[in-house]
Amino acid sequence: MTTYTIDTHDTVRQFVAAGIPDKQAEAIVAALSRSDADIATRTDLRQEIASVKADLQREIVAVRADLDVLRSEVKAGRAEAKAELAAAINKVLLAQIALIGLLFAAIKLF
Repeated sequence: MTTYTIDTHDTVRQFVAAGIPDKQAEAIVAALSRSDADIATRTDLRQEIASVKADLQREIVAVRADLDVLRSEVKAGRAEAKAELAAAINKVLLAQIALIGLLFAAIKLF
């Protein structure tokens, strides 16, 4: 962050000239001098915003990549589930056909 320097002696004189007592003027200028390290400029803010924006864009790219992977996994899982379901249906149909065959065989015996 940018730091600002002020002419403390001149600033105290301006406060005193405006009617502020010496001790108060000195205290105000001392407080201003200590707090200037926390002042952010537009450039500071723009740099921080650019940094956060870049971080967010990287995160968005990473999330999109993760979503693509998940979509592929879901698609593969869906295909696998369909294949397993089809195999199970085929087994049930074969079992039903076998039972029908046994029923007809049993009917012919009687």
